[in-house]
Amino acid sequence: MEAITKPKLFDYLSANSYLSDYYQYRKAQNAGFSFESWAAELGFQSRSYLRMILIGRKKITPRFLEAFVCFEQMTAPEVSYLETLVHYTQAKSNIERQNYGHTLMKILKMNLGQESISDHVDFVSNPLLPRLLVMLSFDDIPTEPRLLSFLMSVPEAQIAEALKTLENLELAEKVAGLSGDSWRSKKNMFKIPDVLGSVPLARFHEQSLLEAIQAFSLPKETRKYKSLLLPLSSEELQGLYQAMNDFTSELVARYRSDSYKDRQVFQLNLNVFPVSQKMAAYADLEK
Repeated sequence: MEAITKPKLFDYLSANSYLSDYYQYRKAQNAGFSFESWAAELGFQSRSYLRMILIGRKKITPRFLEAFVCFEQMTAPEVSYLETLVHYTQAKSNIERQNYGHTLMKILKMNLGQESISDHVDFVSNPLLPRLLVMLSFDDIPTEPRLLSFLMSVPEAQIAEALKTLENLELAEKVAGLSGDSWRSKKNMFKIPDVLGSVPLARFHEQSLLEAIQAFSLPKETRKYKSLLLPLSSEELQGLYQAMNDFTSELVARYRSDSYKDRQVFQLNLNVFPVSQKMAAYADLEK
């Protein structure tokens, strides 16, 4: 049986789910751990109260939060995230939930540890480089060129050249081992500055879209396409951009992993562009 690892708070968007997994983790560590011992540990008389919290029948109170974060010796960012997560989970209206959701995303952005790729021009000039850097971040696979070539369906010579480029950019480093050289990432969490007018960045997205078109022939369970038509004012468009940033931050937080087991790396492309003109343009044409 695979060992249960301690749940990572920042991976959760439900306080109840986090606490439930936390309880299961403690139970796996100590078979004698129970709601009764947990209640005593946090200074509560009723063991049923904790059980009712996990199944969503009772609200998580400030007193419980204070006792829990104190026992766990949580950091300030963790306390802030958990408190906001409780409000988000127990929100009574969509507006309230949305507001707390924005706060969660802000906290996540500050704690994800994403570093900007300073020399992004060379990095994005070849779409293989960001993907390869992601593959080098996993702890449970031997990151040697032959295996990477198989997993990424790229010739081994091309993988070797890309690894050398990542090393020159100081994004990856070679690690000598008994069974041969392997590679590891020096930046497990990274982002590319969105520089308006960047030609290499435009080429990166162009190549990504071409590959997305080609992926239409893949099995349906491994790819998904969705398109929306939205009437937006200039102000609403900026709001959409912010929503996209929040959405992508949430996905990174939810699905980040140090393990490659039972996974594949998927690329998600988000594109927004106008398909109609403003009425003002027609009025100018009529003058």
